[in-house]
Amino acid sequence: MKNLNSVTTGESCSESRPMIPGEEPDTGADPSKEVAAVILHTYDIHCGYADNIGYDGLALYKKELEQHVEHVFLVDCGDAIQGAAIGTVSKGQAILQMMNAAGYDVTTLGNHAFDFGMDVLEETAGRFVGKVICANYCTADGRPVFPPGIILDAGWVRIGFIGVDTPDSYLKSRLREMRDESGRPLYDFLADADGSRLCLAMQESVDELRRNGADVIILLSHLGDNERVSPEYRTSRVLAGLSGIDAVLDGHSHQIYLKTLKDKEGKEILTVQAGTRFENIGQLTIYKDGHLEEKLLQEIPASDTLSMETVERNGKTRFVDPEMHALINEIVQPYEATLNRKIGTLSFDMILEVDELHISQRYQENALCELVADAYRRAGNSEIGFITASGLMNDLLKGDITWRSILGVQPFGNTIQTVRVSGQMLKDILEYAVRKCPNKAGTFPHVSGMTFTVDLSVKSSVRMGDMEQFSGVEGPRRVSEIRVGGRALDPQAEYTLTTSDYLINGGDGFEPFKKAVLVSDTGKLDCDVVMDYIENDLGGVIPDCYRNPLGRMRLIGR
Repeated sequence: MKNLNSVTTGESCSESRPMIPGEEPDTGADPSKEVAAVILHTYDIHCGYADNIGYDGLALYKKELEQHVEHVFLVDCGDAIQGAAIGTVSKGQAILQMMNAAGYDVTTLGNHAFDFGMDVLEETAGRFVGKVICANYCTADGRPVFPPGIILDAGWVRIGFIGVDTPDSYLKSRLREMRDESGRPLYDFLADADGSRLCLAMQESVDELRRNGADVIILLSHLGDNERVSPEYRTSRVLAGLSGIDAVLDGHSHQIYLKTLKDKEGKEILTVQAGTRFENIGQLTIYKDGHLEEKLLQEIPASDTLSMETVERNGKTRFVDPEMHALINEIVQPYEATLNRKIGTLSFDMILEVDELHISQRYQENALCELVADAYRRAGNSEIGFITASGLMNDLLKGDITWRSILGVQPFGNTIQTVRVSGQMLKDILEYAVRKCPNKAGTFPHVSGMTFTVDLSVKSSVRMGDMEQFSGVEGPRRVSEIRVGGRALDPQAEYTLTTSDYLINGGDGFEPFKKAVLVSDTGKLDCDVVMDYIENDLGGVIPDCYRNPLGRMRLIGR
C-alpha cells in the first residue's frame, strides 16, 4: 500500500500506529494503541465512479477494514453526483445508487449539489441512506434546511460531524430557483464580507454537539483552501475563527494535502484533502485515548481473505470488490447506448487546465472554450457568444466524439438563452470577468463574435457588493479595444448575446446580466447546443482552426 503521508495529533502520537487491513486489533491495556473507530472519507468524486480507486476499490477496502475494526464509518465532503456524463443523464441518481451500496454514513453539500435543481436535491437527499448535514444552507430566515451536524456512536467514543458548504454556492448555483418572483433570496448560505456569520453558525453547531456528548468533532468541509476560493471562506480563515473542532476533512478546491492549521485558540488542527475523482481516499483513525491519526491512500492493497477482481485504470492494476464492480456495471448499462452515440471526430486534443503546460482556461484564451462560445452564438443566431471558464469541466480528446465526451465537457445542464445588452453593460461584464487575471478565476471570459484587450498593468477597479457580486467600476478599466463583428463597441448601442441561463440569472456574480432583456430561449441544454454545432454545422469534424486559440483576446502589461 502506498502511504502518501500521515499526521497524528494528541499526546500519545509518538506511540501510535494506524490500523490497516491484515493486522489484528491491539488487545493490550494501552488505549493509545487501541482503535476506537476508523473514518474513511472521499472528496469531489464528480461522477468518477470508475476513476483511480473507484467505488468498487473503496468497497473492497471498507469490507477488509470491517474485519478488523468494529466501528468503520464512511463520509463524503460534497460534489459526488455531478460533473460527468452519467451524472447529467441520470440527474445524479446513478451515483447515488453507488454511494448507497458503498454504505456512506454522512455527507455534506457541495456547491454543485444544486445543479439539477432544488426538487432533485430534495429527492436525492431523501433517497440517501446516510445523513445529509450542512450548517450554512439555510432558508431566508436563517433556519438550516438540513441538520447542521450529527453524532455517531462508536462505543468508546461519540463522534460528532458538522457539515459546511462554501457560501460561494449562492453565486455558483441555479440562482433562478434560489429567489422568489420579486428577486428576494429564498435561501441563505451565511455569506458576508468577513466570514463572521458563517463562523458564528458553525461555532453554535460545535457547542451543541459538545453539549449532546460528542467526544470528537470532525468538520466535513466543502470550503477549500486555495486562490479559487473567496478569501473569507477559505478553510484556514474559517478554522481560525472556531474552537472545539478536532479534525477538518476539506473538499472543494481539488487539492491534496495533509497538514495542521491553527484554530481560534491557537491549537494545531489536523486538516486533510484527498484530491478529486478517487485520486486518494482518506483514513482517519480514532484511538481509544482520543488521539487521531490520518493517512491518504492512493492504492488499495490485495486482500488475503476476501474475493476480489483486478481492473486496469490510469496505467495501474487496481483491486476491486466483485459485487460492487458488478453492481456499477448494472447501474450504468441502461445509459450506455445514449452515451456512446457518435456525433463526430477530432484529430487533436483540446485541453483545459494543465498548469505544467501553462494551459488554463481560467486565465488565458482557450480553443475549446471558444468552440463552445461559437456553438452558443450559432444556436442563438446572435452577434456574441459568451461563456466563462467555470462552464467547462473536462477536456475533449482526439478520436470519436460521443454524447459521453460532450456531457463530460458540459455536465451542468444549463439552458441557452439570447439576451439584448447595451455596449456599456458588455463593458461592465468583461471588466468583472477579468478582475482577477492573471490569477485563475472561474469568471474568466471566452467569446465568439467579438475581440478585446486586457491590460494587466491596470489594477482592477471593480467594486464588489455584499454577496460578492459586481457592483460597479470605480477607476481605470483593464478592458479596451472591444470590437463586435469587427466594429468598435458603441456603449449606447444594443447587441444580442447568447449564453447560459445560469449567467443571465446572475450566477458567479454577473449582476449586469440580470438587467439584460430576454430575446429568446433556445429551450436546449448547453451540451445539446454544442453537440448540434459539431454534428450539423461542422459536419461532424472539428476543424484545425480550433487546434489553437483563435486570437479573440489580447493580454498585455504582464
